[in-house]
Amino acid sequence: AIAYYHEPKLRALILVASTNFLINPMGGTMDALMQRELRFKDTMRLGMLQGLVVSALSIVFVVLGAGVWSFIYPHVIANTVLVLMRWRMCSFR
Repeated sequence: AIAYYHEPKLRALILVASTNFLINPMGGTMDALMQRELRFKDTMRLGMLQGLVVSALSIVFVVLGAGVWSFIYPHVIANTVLVLMRWRMCSFR
């Protein structure tokens, strides 16, 4: 993408955004266990929480003048919060 758009600033954006590909799988097992246990309300609540966190953080970052990073950071933070909440709500036992 960097070479295609001839924009070297994209490198940092893509690297930070791609951390979601490392964060999300950490909660995938817990999400599958919650679904197997038919805990759909908890799954839905976590999804709603994630959406609220992304929205709130996006507004905060825009107000703080983070520029294009206000599209990237909220998703990374919200996905981290989501994984932590999944681990807290579900165990392997």
